[in-house]
Amino acid sequence: MRILAVILLLLGLVFLSAASEGSTITRMITGAVSCGVGIFLLIHSGRKNAPGSGGDGVVQHIDFSGDVNLQEIDCKKCGGSLSSKDVAVKAGAVFITCPYCHSEYQIEEAPKW
Repeated sequence: MRILAVILLLLGLVFLSAASEGSTITRMITGAVSCGVGIFLLIHSGRKNAPGSGGDGVVQHIDFSGDVNLQEIDCKKCGGSLSSKDVAVKAGAVFITCPYCHSEYQIEEAPKW
């Protein structure tokens, strides 16, 4: 879509420059409309990929290899209670962040043998 917008913008500029030579109103209108549509398409294509626009995003799911038992976890530094809403995936690893002292711990799965 951006290629079409750039082509329309350039074509509009050609028509506007030709209108200055021949001083015809039809060339001027065609150039202005073409430039306007090109600018509109550039703005529209830029908003489509903007963050928070509801477009495609990355969704990460955590799959565990075996049974998982929920247990209470306390922060090692301040002793604050940690919950599931403090868990995040960063760079493919599972981290939990203390909401009180902002300490961060990586959660690792223990081997089963």
